[in-house]
Amino acid sequence: MVNNPFLNILITTYNRSFFLKQCLSSIEAALSTLSRKEKVEIIVLDNGCTDDTQEVLKHFEQKIPLRLLYEKDNIGFVAGFLKCVSNATGRYCWFLGDDDYIAGRIDDLVDYLNTNDPDILLLDHFFYIYENDSFKYSMQDNVKFLLGQRKNLYVSYEDYIFDIKHPNGFFTHIAPVIFKKDLWDANFSEKAVQKHYCSHSIHIYVFLSILKNSTKIGFFDKKILSLRVGAPNEEWLTEDGRYNRILMDVEFFTDMVKSVFEDQAVIRHFKDVMLKKSVSVLLLGGKIRCNLSASFYLKLLRLLYHHYKIHPFFWYGLVPMIFVPKFAFSAAYKLILKDSRRK
Repeated sequence: MVNNPFLNILITTYNRSFFLKQCLSSIEAALSTLSRKEKVEIIVLDNGCTDDTQEVLKHFEQKIPLRLLYEKDNIGFVAGFLKCVSNATGRYCWFLGDDDYIAGRIDDLVDYLNTNDPDILLLDHFFYIYENDSFKYSMQDNVKFLLGQRKNLYVSYEDYIFDIKHPNGFFTHIAPVIFKKDLWDANFSEKAVQKHYCSHSIHIYVFLSILKNSTKIGFFDKKILSLRVGAPNEEWLTEDGRYNRILMDVEFFTDMVKSVFEDQAVIRHFKDVMLKKSVSVLLLGGKIRCNLSASFYLKLLRLLYHHYKIHPFFWYGLVPMIFVPKFAFSAAYKLILKDSRRK
């Protein structure tokens, strides 16, 4: 256990020792040049693992400042992260998925946090794909897909929100966010957990609450974080799984935004970004990877019509996409992947 760490990296894992090994190896490399390693402590929750996770953790105990937590049975993803953050003692916390990895050293990141003292920090990032038993190939994103102006530090949530170009800018992923532990404690409540329990993403509500009450919202533009595409939701390959994932964006996440901000301009901006950058991508992924029935598309149309019937993109973007044949999307997807591998 590290006394008074500056940054806690929090990981909960369940039976994914292969990915966990890559994740912890990347952390070891990221810390290799940090002048004061005691500034960082990694907390890993073994969430009832039955594979060789314990062997992996024992291997890294002597290599990195690692504190281990255990559960006899799997308590779930969200409960696991909540347990990790409740055990954190650092000024800052950083949730990391066991299948994410750090793609560079974190010296500059720690310096940024020390120098700017943001309440909450969004990390620019790229993605990797794990397919056909091959660990990864990266898709480096060279465009400003998260934010427009990409300021180093925002001084109001309005200034930040209306610069957002992608749902990840609203913290809809867990790993690209670093936050102050005391602000998490101040904005977390059991009432909010109960209200937004069905979303399985209570962290997003807390992130948004911190955002609203922040005067220092940071953006770190050096891509040192890589997220696995499509992970870990194999259930998305079913019709019900794909529909429920879209439902999360359209209803659950939107409800959180409405609960936190109560600002119609913010809500409209969020719904616009979510429709264009998330729902459309999930629909496209369903077209490519699933055999979706006519009843699925009818159900989806009803859902989207209820929420987006006055939104132009629903009519000229989503509706036509539903009727384009699957083979056209599959061919385009293969070309994109081929191009990303070449780069």
